[in-house]
Order: sequence, then C-alpha cells, then structure tokens
Amino acid sequence: MATIPFLTNTSFSANVTVASTLTVGGNIQGNGGIKIVGPASHNTIQSANSYVLGLNDQNGVNQWWLNAYTDGDFAIHENLVADQLTIKAGGNVGIGTTSPLTKLHIAGTTDANIIRIENTVTSLSLGSTIGAIQFFNNDPTDNSPNVAASIYATAGASGGSGSLRFKTTEPGTEGDPATDTMIITTVATLVLE
Repeated sequence: MATIPFLTNTSFSANVTVASTLTVGGNIQGNGGIKIVGPASHNTIQSANSYVLGLNDQNGVNQWWLNAYTDGDFAIHENLVADQLTIKAGGNVGIGTTSPLTKLHIAGTTDANIIRIENTVTSLSLGSTIGAIQFFNNDPTDNSPNVAASIYATAGASGGSGSLRFKTTEPGTEGDPATDTMIITTVATLVLE
C-alpha cells in the first residue's frame, strides 16, 4: 500500500492511498506532480501504447515522447517526426536509426552524419590534443590491458590548422603507451614512423 500526495504548486492538495494500482482515465492537469511514498519496489509508468511519457513545451504542445516498446527497446521520439534516439534491448544505440547494428550507429544524410569532438580551449599551442579516439584492448593475456591504437587530432602552429596522428602499440610492448605510427599534416604530408 502506498500513499500518493498530489502536489499543486508548492503545497499538498490531497492524499490518495492506493492498495495496489491507481488508474487515471484522461489527463492529470494543472501545475503539479505526483510523489510516490512508501513502496519498497520500483515505481513504474505504464501506458496503453508505447508512448509512455510525453514532454510538453510551455504552451502545452507535446514535443517529445519517451517510448518503451514491448520488445525491450527504448526510444526518444520527436513528436510528428520519428524516433530520434533508440536504445535496443541488448544495448546498441542508434541516432537517426531504430535498428542500430553496432554499439553506436548513426544514420542520416551526408551532412548529418558527422560526429564532432570539440575542444573548448580557445588558445591551443602547437601539438596540443584537440580530440582523440582510443581503441582499448581488455585482453589480459600479457597482463596488460591497454590502448592498442588511437587517432589524435593535434593543433598546428596557428588557428585552424592541425594534423592527425595514428598511434599503435607494437607486439611485445603491450602495456606501454601507444606511439606514433603515421602522421598526416596540414599540407598533406604523410609521415610513416
């Protein structure tokens, strides 16, 4: 049994004691919320369809939905558009796709398929890391899980210039930091180490 206080602005307007299930037909309207007090188990929201919770703007217009599908998938749905972010049962995440095939799957038009890694420092010096992608190996065979390879974007001498540094760990050096294997500079010079 749980007591549910119905809140209006900052004060309690009523308490309802529920033995098992509270069903509301229609909408709960007004400025307020619901606080669940007392149950030892998790609180849930259940809907008659996959649209579990709507998020309205300040004018009461529904803009987004949280969707829970019967196959275990979860999505954030833009109203009147589509599911924009999907988490599949099992953990794959899709942005722009409802069927992600990898841990992170991004789908869209050519100009929309961009992943941005932004360094917010406004004065980088030559060689400073702008951003990086690391590939981590958890294999304990050599007792040395480590970053096996990485791609670094590093700042050039001025403004928007920079280079890409590809780093790898050589066999027999597991556990050591990855070292430069290939560098592509701003003037399209390729340096192989």
